[in-house]
Amino acid sequence: MPSPDTPFADMSMWDKLTTLTNGGLLRAKHWTAGNEHGKYPEAALLRFKQATDKPRVNRNIVDRALNYGGGYDFGSHPDVPLQDAVEMAKAYQLWDYMTTFDPKREADAQLDYEENAAGVVRAKADQELGRHLSQKQRDKMVLDQIRQAYRQGGLVQMKRNK
Repeated sequence: MPSPDTPFADMSMWDKLTTLTNGGLLRAKHWTAGNEHGKYPEAALLRFKQATDKPRVNRNIVDRALNYGGGYDFGSHPDVPLQDAVEMAKAYQLWDYMTTFDPKREADAQLDYEENAAGVVRAKADQELGRHLSQKQRDKMVLDQIRQAYRQGGLVQMKRNK
């Protein structure tokens, strides 16, 4: 079983292939051709450029907030079960992990997954409370997180999904 700190590095090749396959099948099951989630990071970043002058660089505050927001976007669809959304986020980031041979980028992909998963869990918790955020409200939530982190002078600390 993978440790929380290295969810991808500790996986066997079989488990990695199974995760990628299952994640792809789940996306096909839940997502229609018109779904825009795959474009979330780039589209959100374009919207955020109007509100902040901070660039997106791996592991900076904007990157971490967008990963969280992307996970929230995965989890915000009421017809997608929590476990399916987490598995789709895992497959999404596992592909990045498996297609790089740079240890820093491998570590980044693992942390990106944790941030995605935290966003998924938050979205599902909001649904249970009867709270559904529009795209504009989701963008505001992520932007507020970025601004708060900069005001505090530190990095966004995402709750780890264990």
